[in-house]
Amino acid sequence: MPKPLNWILLPLSPGTVSGELARLPAINATGFRTPLSSRVLSKPESERTLDRVRPARGSSPLRSVRGKLPILLTKHDSFRVAGKLSGALALSMSNHLTPRLRHLLHFISPHNPICPPSPERIDCYNSAMSRPIAITSLLVEAHLKCPTKCWLFSQGESGSGNTYADWVRTQHKTYRAAGLKYVAESIAGDGYIASKPEPMKLKTAEWRLAVDFVAQAQNSTSTLQMLERAPSEGRGKTAALVPIRFLFMNKLTRDDKLVLAFDALVLSQMVGDQIEYGKIVHGDNHTVLKVKTGALAKDLRTLMRKTAALIANDSPPDLVLNRHCVECEFRAQCRQKAIEKDDLSLLAGMTSKERKTYNSKGIFTINSLSYTFRARRRPKRMAGKREKYHHSLKALAIRDHKIHIVGRPEFKLEGTPVYLDVEALPDRDFYYLIGVRVKTPDNVVQYSLWADSADDERRIWTKFLGILSEVEKPLLIHYGSFETTFLRRMCQRYGELPEESILASAIRSAVNLLSVVFAQVYFPAYSNSLKDIASWLGFVWSKPMLFCPNSIACRAQWELSPEPSTKHRLVSYNADD
Repeated sequence: MPKPLNWILLPLSPGTVSGELARLPAINATGFRTPLSSRVLSKPESERTLDRVRPARGSSPLRSVRGKLPILLTKHDSFRVAGKLSGALALSMSNHLTPRLRHLLHFISPHNPICPPSPERIDCYNSAMSRPIAITSLLVEAHLKCPTKCWLFSQGESGSGNTYADWVRTQHKTYRAAGLKYVAESIAGDGYIASKPEPMKLKTAEWRLAVDFVAQAQNSTSTLQMLERAPSEGRGKTAALVPIRFLFMNKLTRDDKLVLAFDALVLSQMVGDQIEYGKIVHGDNHTVLKVKTGALAKDLRTLMRKTAALIANDSPPDLVLNRHCVECEFRAQCRQKAIEKDDLSLLAGMTSKERKTYNSKGIFTINSLSYTFRARRRPKRMAGKREKYHHSLKALAIRDHKIHIVGRPEFKLEGTPVYLDVEALPDRDFYYLIGVRVKTPDNVVQYSLWADSADDERRIWTKFLGILSEVEKPLLIHYGSFETTFLRRMCQRYGELPEESILASAIRSAVNLLSVVFAQVYFPAYSNSLKDIASWLGFVWSKPMLFCPNSIACRAQWELSPEPSTKHRLVSYNADD
């Protein structure tokens, strides 16, 4: 009889093991994060290997289970992956295995893990492995923003220290309460509203609206903010079920519709009937948007598969900073980890595709990237074209703590500089503060044009044009495209200026300093934002807590309670900019 190996054979289907394999921290679909001793066996070698495994007493031969995917577990002290075989995967019995996997292996052989399992214990193992972790609407919504945020929520963690994130939660809670009252008055009619009704009585229920309805199906669960039982369209037909969500934002995104589609999918699986559409009540005017959830089904199922694999893993996904970080409750801790790792995602201008390209070349840190820069002389045919942006030179500037300049940036001040910075509520397309600083030969004059409401926007725009008309040869200077958009929208909203006028010429010739800096001046900062560059140059903001979207929360606070101190904070912050 062939000598048996110290392996255990588990004949499992590929779908059964995929979720648990995602829990092993050293396995990566694109390669190993740490050097591992591994060897991929050829098909003849793998068949000979499988033949050497002693079958369980009384069980069928190994050849009868080769149609499924077996797992071979070795009892080596260190973690090893022998490589994907022809229908087999070899993993070691080490401390890298998750507690859940160790517990499941106990079903198979509680006393001797090398002993081959019996068919009964294999069934027990398959049953235990088929119990996935529940996917909730909170996890789906978080995964749309950031995989790391989704994983942290699945572990029961809660972030803190982000004023904007706290404000958003408060706004959602307040708007939801007001939205429930609005919908109850406009839709309920003669029907009454039920709170947390029983799921088993949906077809025979008499309520028109239900609040906090819990829908559960398979491995998904969702607490519907509101559920409507629309009247049946004909005799013998059941009432249509319509999930409703409340969002305080005026502008909706595809992500908001996907979360609603998740509510509809879980509900449809629970009742065994198709949910045709859902509703989103949003904005200042409680606008009702009807969303056909079926059109989002394909994208939603893909998202759910990714979410299931993510939360099934005991180790967090690779940390990648993105645009959502500024409004995330985990921002501080994630950024600190990224700085400790010197991660490439700290470079705000680097896209995901570019980062993956660098990773495929073995470059994972900013320090490593800095050594790849090579200064080259540009050919004459490229003299008239703009230099491309070099992430490696940005990394070099950060490493050396020096400013690097490419070419000869030109910037001419022909006229009187007028510095411009505006504050707005992007969700409402409302510009409430125009900051203007005019430099004269004698002194510097600061103007702060404040709008109490959207009706005052025209007034402060007209006043801004009046200030500009009094300046001799005005040259507007701003930083970033936000002010460029502001100037264009104001002209479209309140009338175009005469083509040959001084004001129209000043707006057309406005200088965006960021376009001068980009790809020509590399500051030792992670991004080209005004805050990062000015902070490196030594400037200190008097109101640093209003950075990023926190000014939006501050403005909302002023609208609820118009305190002079709150307005002064925003005006001072704008003046510093």
